[in-house]
Amino acid sequence: MPKMSDTMTEGVLAKWHKKVGDQVKSGDVLAEVETDKATMDFESFQDGTLLYIGVEEGKAVPVDPCHGYPHAIAERYHDRGRNTKMEL
Repeated sequence: MPKMSDTMTEGVLAKWHKKVGDQVKSGDVLAEVETDKATMDFESFQDGTLLYIGVEEGKAVPVDPCHGYPHAIAERYHDRGRNTKMEL
């Protein structure tokens, strides 16, 4: 879970706005995350296809970029015909 406020130690994934198989663009809202102070939008930072969702709605996730499992995996399409997977 990315740190979305200075005092945030965990976030609750309140709602997914995308589902597996959806095309996403940079800036699209993927989910709503409840922090210690507010509910915030979690946006995609790349274009691609959502391949996997690893956190269920309502689950608390600690702030830690190396937590051991991704929150979602998207496949990114490159202009040169290669695809790469990225963890969100």
